[in-house]
Order: sequence, then structure tokens, then C-alpha cells
Amino acid sequence: MADKKEIAAEPSKEQMDDFKKKAKELGFTVTDNTKAGAKKTESGKGGDDKGKEKGAADEDEWFNPLRGSGFFQKRTLGFTKTYGDSLANKVCVREFVDADVEGAVIVTGFPSTSLASILTAGYLREQLKLPLIGVISSYAFQPRCIIERGLPSHSVRIFGDKRLVVVLCEFKIPSPELIHTLTEALLDFAERHKSPTVITVEGLPPSEEKETKLHFISTDKSLSENLIAGEHKALEEAVVGGVTGALLAEGSLSPTVGVATLLCPSSSAFPDADSAVTVVKVVNDYLISLGHDDVNVDLAPLQAKAGELQNTLQSLISQEKETSRANSSIYT
Repeated sequence: MADKKEIAAEPSKEQMDDFKKKAKELGFTVTDNTKAGAKKTESGKGGDDKGKEKGAADEDEWFNPLRGSGFFQKRTLGFTKTYGDSLANKVCVREFVDADVEGAVIVTGFPSTSLASILTAGYLREQLKLPLIGVISSYAFQPRCIIERGLPSHSVRIFGDKRLVVVLCEFKIPSPELIHTLTEALLDFAERHKSPTVITVEGLPPSEEKETKLHFISTDKSLSENLIAGEHKALEEAVVGGVTGALLAEGSLSPTVGVATLLCPSSSAFPDADSAVTVVKVVNDYLISLGHDDVNVDLAPLQAKAGELQNTLQSLISQEKETSRANSSIYT
């Protein structure tokens, strides 16, 4: 059963005073305006408005106003639920108290035969400035901490707001048992937050031909019509595995949550990052069709850095494989 705790959305005055006191001891001044970020003086003792600012750059304040300080504020949990019946398949979903994502579309980013899913999810998170709202952990996951912009977190993270939720993971889920439990957790998350659709991204088998259109299948009629209008191809015959396949199969039985799977072309002539550009455009247009007029994802940076992003992710996946071989008792 869920272990749900009712916690105030805003920290108390005492909590904020304690936070400011600790920050001041480290040489930082925290203002009431979160846009102001944190400032550190040249002497490192705080209180001097002429000191050099060491806080986050403007574009990163949405993620961590204290970036660059080496100091971070702990998050408060508002919801915790565990799925599975053994250490081999148990996963835990923990959502922070300020998570407010009711009605948001969900995009999952789990690596598979293609890196397009991770690139898509990560880029949407960056462009829409989605805050971290929760994490997913498991004793069966390789133990690690991901530090992004000065904030530590788990390796499976949930970002989102009322427009979009992104579930991001850079390693392959190591066992079928975990995939089934993770699927149960993700669909339960979608149902609890009244998400209309869960969109999964998967790669097509590698081909020598330069194919630029997606293959898709969806329970959302308007999304399907938009994809057909864009000359993408309806999926008629296929076997889809991994987290994507499990979500598609189980999601097709959900009475309240829609599912959509986008299959990306993969070839030496059409890199995964180029596929990600296509998927991001589809998701952007879909969100606008749902009434989110403030969504307008800029594709230019992704197009310009496609090769660089793909090389970085391939390096991360290679490191993951090396770690997996070194811990064969965990990855079987």
C-alpha cells in the first residue's frame, strides 16, 4: 500500500531561517526571490554586495539557484510507494512534496537499440525547464548518484510540470522482472496524476537505407491523425521488447491512460540524434494540440549538436557496459 504523507507545500519560516543561517555560515546570501540565486563575496564571508557572484547562471536558475556554491537544499518527500515482492524486482517511486503534474503527458527515456529515447527525453527536459519532481530506485539498480548542476539525485529521475513529465534513465533495465515492476509503477504514476498519454520511444532495427519517418502505434486518435498527416507510418507488424514493449502491452489494457509508441529509424546515414529531432517535433506539436500554447521547443540547438550529443551518450553507454561486466552478480 502507498505510504502517503501530508506535508505543507511551502517550508516553514523556521526551516527557511535555518537554511539561510547555514548558507551564511558557508559565505552565501540567500534572498527571498529565488530568481536572485545565491551570492558569495570575494572574502567568502558573505554580506558584501560588491562581492563576485558565484551562483547559477541565469539559464540554470530553474534547476538550481545555488549552482556553483557546492551547497544544496534537501528535498522533501510527499509520496512514496513500493512495487514488487522481492529484492530482485522491487522498485520504489518517491515524489517530492511540490510535484504538480496533474493532466501532463508522459515521455519515457530508457535506452534500447537506439539512443533517440534518451536524447528526446533529455532535450525536452532542458528546453521546457522541467523541475525534478521525483526519483525511482531499486536494490537491483547499480548503486550510483547522478550530479547535475550541483544537485545530487538517483539514476532514474522524474521531471515535470502540468505540461509534460519526462522519466529519464541512462542505463538499460537489467532484468525482465524489473521491467514488469517498473511498468506497473509508471502506469500507476500516470493513473494517479491523470496523465492522458504515455509516449515511449524505441529504435527500429538498423538499416542501410536513409529513412527519416517514424513508425508509430497509438490509442490517441488525434495523435495518430497528426502523424499520418506528417507522412509517418502506422505500425502494422512488429515485436517490441524492453520497457517500451511492456508499457505498450500493459498500457493497452488501461481504462484511463493512453499509450503511444514512436519507433525511430536507425542507420549510419541517419544518426539517433536526427531521429530525436523528429520525435521532439512530434511531441511539441502534440502538446500544442492539447492546448499548451506556451510550448515551443527550439530544435536548432539539438540539430546543431546532434553529433556531439550522440557521441557523449555512446560513451556513457559504453561505461555502463564495462560496469555491468564488473558486477556480473547484479546484472544477470
